Amino acid sequence: MKQTALNNSSENKPERMWPYGIIVAYIIFVGATLSFVFFTFTVNFDLVVPEYYSETLVYQDQIDRESNSLGLSEQISWEIEENQLMIRIPEELKRSEVTGTVTMYRASDASMDQTYDVALNDDGIHSISLETLAKGKWELQVKVASEGKEYYSEFPIFLR
Repeated sequence: MKQTALNNSSENKPERMWPYGIIVAYIIFVGATLSFVFFTFTVNFDLVVPEYYSETLVYQDQIDRESNSLGLSEQISWEIEENQLMIRIPEELKRSEVTGTVTMYRASDASMDQTYDVALNDDGIHSISLETLAKGKWELQVKVASEGKEYYSEFPIFLR
């Protein structure tokens, strides 16, 4: 029986490669971590409102406004007709002067928010032209007051 000599280079090759694998894995880990850190510095984030903490102190007023809206016999409603957003105020609120604001809130970019004073026509409708608003997801926020009582409703709207 003849004994053959073992080839040392083929036997040691796997043993010599593991340090390179650890180095490559470490480089990938560090690169991914640094990429994530740089990415987080480029993300723009805005609070929902600039004075977020002071707003939380008066949030019960907001809850009362929403509760008042739910107590109406007819709800505040909206529809889109011919590139116009039509916001309909219930008849029971139109008995006296209606004041308030309509806000088109854009969660993804606070600089795009639009606020309008409520100006009702004879049918109790406030209309907003949609030509100046960017396409995408918006939040319609209607805050009105009538006879000393405040009402608030909000609706998600997707403009195409």
